[in-house]
Amino acid sequence: MEDLKLAFETVIVGLLAIPWLLVLCHILIHFFTGSSLLDGVRRFIQADEKSFALIGTVIIGLAYCAGTILFPIADNLFNKNRQILGIHIESDESIRNATIVKLYFHNKYYTISEKDFPDLPDVQNKVAALKERGKQIDLHQEESISHEELDDLIHPIYNFQKYHSYNSAKGYEILKPLSSRIVVLRGAVLNGVCLLYSLIIFFIYTLLQLLYKLRFPAVRRVLVRSRNRLTRAVTTQTITILFLTILVWFLCWWGAWGVSKAEEEYDKHVVGIFYGSKAVSNK
Repeated sequence: MEDLKLAFETVIVGLLAIPWLLVLCHILIHFFTGSSLLDGVRRFIQADEKSFALIGTVIIGLAYCAGTILFPIADNLFNKNRQILGIHIESDESIRNATIVKLYFHNKYYTISEKDFPDLPDVQNKVAALKERGKQIDLHQEESISHEELDDLIHPIYNFQKYHSYNSAKGYEILKPLSSRIVVLRGAVLNGVCLLYSLIIFFIYTLLQLLYKLRFPAVRRVLVRSRNRLTRAVTTQTITILFLTILVWFLCWWGAWGVSKAEEEYDKHVVGIFYGSKAVSNK
């Protein structure tokens, strides 16, 4: 069952790559042949005796291959904090550290103790150092704590909690769907960013193509005689591309925000399941 879920997630991420791949293919085909990708697709569909079942199988296979390539790239995209065209992508370490700090020190839902991590090496020093950082956070002195220092303290404690949460009674059933959701969201954001860059390239290519045509006197005379029709066509095309670019940018921004919220929810469940299972085991 898990293999089927993984294959389904891979195909979904691969299918999301189709829009930006089509945009890039259209630009390349138009640049080298002067024809449109849509014209070629229309002629292909109208041809007789096409096996659409075979075409669907090929598309699914290519989508699976694309998904396997995009998955590690999507993970690498969220390895560190980034700004891509004004879209803030927060790393999973940054989200995890902020969530742990919020649970232990801001909201104080849990009290950290070395007794909760008996098998963790050097646990007493790690917990003591984290408590000391907690005092600084209570005094609103977060800026004096480096991200690397906080990550070195939280990372082993969080991994210990995650291991025990997955091995608890229902931890795996709760955490696995959340993890799959994060994987798909990351792939969707990566595809959105690729589509955004593709639309920007398409917009620049359209403008350069128009400027190139204006170099020839005969073309300029034709354009002047039909400037009303041309103006409408160019304006419609430009506005359409700009609208799609803005829409995709907003969806990418929203998707990156959604990934951060999904990872925050996942981290909260890891800590909650850890303390919940310990409370049950202590009864």
